Amino acid sequence: MAKLTSKMVKEFWKRMCGHYGTEVVDKPSAKEMKAIGGFLDAVGVLDKEAFLRTYATTLWNRIYVPFELGNAKSMPLLGQVAVCVHEHVHAGQFQDPTFPLLYITSTRERALAEARAYRTNFEMYWFLAKQKLSPKAVAHTLVDYGCTPKDITAAENFLVKASLLLGAAPYTSEARKALALLKELQ
Repeated sequence: MAKLTSKMVKEFWKRMCGHYGTEVVDKPSAKEMKAIGGFLDAVGVLDKEAFLRTYATTLWNRIYVPFELGNAKSMPLLGQVAVCVHEHVHAGQFQDPTFPLLYITSTRERALAEARAYRTNFEMYWFLAKQKLSPKAVAHTLVDYGCTPKDITAAENFLVKASLLLGAAPYTSEARKALALLKELQ
């Protein structure tokens, strides 16, 4: 795979969004994200500014990103590609009408939904840079999602199993689609 460029990453996002019927929104300036961030801050889950500036968020077909697409200074390009694929997993999860309620009300479901999406991060980092992510470190980020230690352990176990599949063909359909698009963009 050729080295990622700003132009390639922007086009990648455009094509992924076209394929999945999603759109990208600047998260820090989105009123709805400010409101959600304020709520999360008020209930003690996550600092509003951290929510707005650190985490991408998907609600149905809208992907809210805290970085400028293609700008490696705002986030490394490989990270932007991985976030794109990860967030498209969530867009797919929103096709299940029970997903939003389960994600909000069940820390276990939230942890597993995130683990399923993080599995694509593992794939993208492996297939694009031969980097193996740490299941423990990635699962630990779920503390910021209000997940319990037991939920985090379940997510870590899921990610350990997913990491064992690396080296074979991409497992998830989102990663397969992403890698095919990136190959076209070379």
